[in-house]
Amino acid sequence: MNIAPLLLLAAFLAACSSKTPAESESPAPAAPAAPAVPTPPSAGDPGVDRTFDFVERTLRLIGSNRMAAVAFSEQVESGGNPITYIASNMPDEATFSPIAWGRPSKPRSVAVRDVPGGYAIEAYLDDLSTPVRTAIVPIPAARRE
Repeated sequence: MNIAPLLLLAAFLAACSSKTPAESESPAPAAPAAPAVPTPPSAGDPGVDRTFDFVERTLRLIGSNRMAAVAFSEQVESGGNPITYIASNMPDEATFSPIAWGRPSKPRSVAVRDVPGGYAIEAYLDDLSTPVRTAIVPIPAARRE
């Protein structure tokens, strides 16, 4: 997220608030509107969306966080896959939709599969042949082995 517009807005507001209304010769111009934050796509089911977002964040950490990459490598070396790594990072009190490796086996679930250069994450509702939400998470080859 580019914070430059927010910093500019903060400086503008600080400059405006330093004058009293009597010192001001003209009314302060309206503050520019904050940039719109894009809304992530939704699968239409809060449980599936929460699961999808958690899986995506967890897998993205492998590519950007050295400790996550080491933990993932250890899971894979001991016979695990991305699903076992994701499960080991789930909070105890959280409730998630089912997560499958490859293809989904249950409605309202999330599937993770291997694609060149990373992993595909797919959210499914009742129709298991068509995902309602997808993302590709690039993972460097050295961290996938």
